[in-house]
Amino acid sequence: CRPCPAKTRCTTASRRYLTIRPQPIQQALDNARTQQTTKQWQATYAHRAGIEATIAQSVKTTDTRHARYHGIRKTTLEHA
Repeated sequence: CRPCPAKTRCTTASRRYLTIRPQPIQQALDNARTQQTTKQWQATYAHRAGIEATIAQSVKTTDTRHARYHGIRKTTLEHA
C-alpha cells in the first residue's frame, strides 16, 4: 500500500496488519463463517445467546465470580 497512489482513498491507517493462518485453519474458519449465515445456526445461537445473557446478568448483579469465603464447604454453601 505504501507506493500506491490511491492509499489515502482506501485507508487512514499508517500500518497494515495481515493475519496469515495455515490453510487447514483458514478453511475451518471459512466453513464456520459460512455456517453462521444459515437460519438453523442463527436459531441455535439465539437460544444460547439468551442463556448467556441471563447468566451474565446474574453474575453482574450478585458478583458470583468471587466467593466471599475461603474453603470448599463455605463456598458451596454461598453458591447454593
